[in-house]
Amino acid sequence: MDEQTLTLALNGDVPLREFASAMHYFNLLVVGLASEIAGQAKVEWVIDSLEAGSAIATVRGVTDTPIVLDAIVTAFLRVGKALQAHQPIPYSDKVKQPAQSIVELLNGKVTSVRFETPTEDVLVASHYREGVPVKPTYSVGTLKGVVEALSRRRGIRFTIYDALFDRPIACYLKDGQEDKVKDFWGKKVLVTGLIGRDAESGKPFAIRKVTQVSPAESSEPGSYRHARGIIGRERTGKPS
Repeated sequence: MDEQTLTLALNGDVPLREFASAMHYFNLLVVGLASEIAGQAKVEWVIDSLEAGSAIATVRGVTDTPIVLDAIVTAFLRVGKALQAHQPIPYSDKVKQPAQSIVELLNGKVTSVRFETPTEDVLVASHYREGVPVKPTYSVGTLKGVVEALSRRRGIRFTIYDALFDRPIACYLKDGQEDKVKDFWGKKVLVTGLIGRDAESGKPFAIRKVTQVSPAESSEPGSYRHARGIIGRERTGKPS
């Protein structure tokens, strides 16, 4: 069986009621996409992770028809990009309605919504209501955190909890790089790669194209400057 993941993240000071509503609409969106795209193929969606202390949920699709999951992941990103750009969502109402309901949760407390897949992130921020598309920024850098979760999917996704920013950060390795993280469960590490940041808050949410994972040394005065990953030129949009 093949597997793929879809992640929905709410940023800001997210009340429980809004998070519960987002999960309801997330479920309707995923089910709607699957029913519209999968045809007769059977896809089961299970919870892959619910990040403690953050309004982030990841679901994992499992099927015997890999091409279906690839198509659903592509469609999920297409929905996010349509919302981001204030363009029509190219699917039926069973997809349009829950997608629109998700971004209607942007209310000042919920400052942005992120559609995340193993390959890309799409950010729909509070400026959405003003018709201004806002994209996440990317720059090469290093973050320190404790490895709290490790998933073996297509490629490898592991999560570090970064105490500096008080949030979990998804880290994506390429397939075949298992040895970079298998011995670091529960340990402090330094992760170098392309850091994605929320355009509203500047806080990191993911590290893509990870090039190095190494044990973290004891903190030294001023080391927080390196942890913020201010290395390289900042970019916006899809990581290249």
